[in-house]
Amino acid sequence: MRWRFSAWFLASSVWVTAFVLTDTVCLAAAAPEAAPAAATWSGNYHRARPALADLTLSQTSVGAIKVSIVAGGAPTGPKGGGTAADCTVQAEGRPSGGTLVAMVVPFNANGMTVTAADLKAAPSHVKVQLSGGHLTVESDFSGCGLGATVDGEYVPGGRGAVLTPNTPVASTKSSDITRTGMGGLPANATIAAIHASFAGTSLVATPEKGMVRIEIVGSGIAFGVAQAAAPSASKPSWESLSPDTRVTFLETTSPRFVTGDGVHVGMTLSEASDRLGSAQIVHDGQTSWARFAEESRDYDYPLSYRITQGARPTIDAIRMGASPAPAK
Repeated sequence: MRWRFSAWFLASSVWVTAFVLTDTVCLAAAAPEAAPAAATWSGNYHRARPALADLTLSQTSVGAIKVSIVAGGAPTGPKGGGTAADCTVQAEGRPSGGTLVAMVVPFNANGMTVTAADLKAAPSHVKVQLSGGHLTVESDFSGCGLGATVDGEYVPGGRGAVLTPNTPVASTKSSDITRTGMGGLPANATIAAIHASFAGTSLVATPEKGMVRIEIVGSGIAFGVAQAAAPSASKPSWESLSPDTRVTFLETTSPRFVTGDGVHVGMTLSEASDRLGSAQIVHDGQTSWARFAEESRDYDYPLSYRITQGARPTIDAIRMGASPAPAK
């Protein structure tokens, strides 16, 4: 009897254990799967295919969203690996609902340099869409090499875009366009004051009617000087400019700089007109500029907006100071 009881108890124990384990498995199978983290307009994201890529979304001081992406090249070789950092791109813009169309801005990182002149010749955009637990990215940026692309789906996580500057590029203290200037500089600043804010940068000069436009490479800022005070070289040094010379205008090609009415580079002419009223269009022989009469009373220096051609004119530069002269 003792043996039979022991056997029965052992069998019962096995059955109870099996029942408990089976029940546990059933409960685990029935538990709902954890939902993926929702994508937002901030944080680090990662792409696995067609090659590794890292993306960071961050907010600028003026409320725009900055998109920074570092992507590898197309898979090559038997293991299908891409080369690290075959493509770097930085763009800024303001989201509308779940979509962000960001304009590529000048940058200098990871062996790549994109200047305002490059973007003037070929404006580019990065489109980012929030799609539940991931981001969908599309871009017309053509600066990537070795078949690299930033397009694809990015999921939360990863290290984020690691950007290594090639050379330090100074930035202004403020991104606001105020009554008297932009970026903390007055519209009639001296060369010495501008140089102090952008030490270590290089310059590119472009003649205009009666003056010369000088771009500070990699900064999204340019300024004008009277033709008589301009250097003859197309790539002048800071030392070739008289430090006491006052500039005739300040100009930005970066969406970081925003007017008091919220107008910025990358905004369409129609969107700007909704805020500022009807625009007067001036052609200087090469480009078109928009001016808004209702806005002039709010600034000590006139503002002009350079606009792209086509079915959807878009602002690609804002100038404060001497206006472009209309073509005769």
